[in-house]
Amino acid sequence: GCGLHGVCMKPYYEHAGITIYHGDCREVLPCVGASGAFITDPPYLTAERDLSRFTSLRRADGAPCSEIPYDAATPELLRDLAAIADVYCAGFFVGFNDFDGVCLLRTLLARCTNIQVTSAVGGWFRGLGLVLPAGRNTTACKDLEFLAIAKHKDYREPRDRRSCFQTPNAAPSGQFVVGGKPLRLMSEIVQFYTRRDETVIDPFMGAGTTLAAAKNTNRRAIGIEIDERRCEITAKRLSQEVMQFREPCMALLKNDPRPCGLERGHTGEHAI
Repeated sequence: GCGLHGVCMKPYYEHAGITIYHGDCREVLPCVGASGAFITDPPYLTAERDLSRFTSLRRADGAPCSEIPYDAATPELLRDLAAIADVYCAGFFVGFNDFDGVCLLRTLLARCTNIQVTSAVGGWFRGLGLVLPAGRNTTACKDLEFLAIAKHKDYREPRDRRSCFQTPNAAPSGQFVVGGKPLRLMSEIVQFYTRRDETVIDPFMGAGTTLAAAKNTNRRAIGIEIDERRCEITAKRLSQEVMQFREPCMALLKNDPRPCGLERGHTGEHAI
């Protein structure tokens, strides 16, 4: 679309109200000029998601957890996220992060001109967290992730909102998934924090679970992702039928030639 300054940007994918843009959200949104509810899972502020010390842990495709790339966010990145939300968030803002990141996001959002921060910090209780090898101290893995929740100052929605969600982070096989968010969780958040006539915006789209949730709940959505490989994976997911979203394949993210769930036809509702 063409933004406020007359600059046009071609979508990477566009179908049935779901649009993907490949690029930096700080550059894409001013060009697109779209507004809506922000529901996003940006990089975390601290390195608590670094599981390299758990070398015997395995993820769903059998590779060691230490191979999963987690780039920590900088305070500047979260500052920029709050700044673009101040301009383009027209409904609720729901953003995942670790505790320090959520505290920083809430502080930054509270300084915005058009955003009001809710009184409570939200949370996602993952249930059983990660399964560690026998004899390891399971308290090392945190079962709770946090949500920064805010809204546009003029957004009026009388219905009470949940701030805490409890959805086990387990794949259909029963194996626990590292990173990503369950489709069921994101669908619940989309339903609770948006109306059907709203557009959901995810400026850190990743493998597209927020967009899949928007599609499943009959919302329009815009996803922005700087990594073109993740754009490709999300476009493949969205090209499937609504109830057949499959696991995004980490092998594709690493240019791994091994077959993955997308080729084998493995189905499930959880993103890695």
